[in-house]
Amino acid sequence: MEPSLGTKIFWMISIGMVIGYIGFFIYRKGLNLIPSVLTSIFGAVSGGLVAIFLGFNVPLGFAWLGGIAVLFITNVFLQGGEETHIKETTSS
Repeated sequence: MEPSLGTKIFWMISIGMVIGYIGFFIYRKGLNLIPSVLTSIFGAVSGGLVAIFLGFNVPLGFAWLGGIAVLFITNVFLQGGEETHIKETTSS
């Protein structure tokens, strides 16, 4: 029996929360806890919904990949901006 869309979205949000919580401890200089969880929830839900609408069989797998990808990209660009800002302020 196929689960409903609401059930799938619930599990996508749960996956995003777990990824955000784990990602907070991996990237110490990145996002804080709440933005980390919210960013990964956004990535997980968007990745899972794209998989559902394209008709793939494993939307929760794509939710997992989407949550990790969005959180990783956000943390990488956040850290790159801080390093550039620090170099500019110390060279003056």
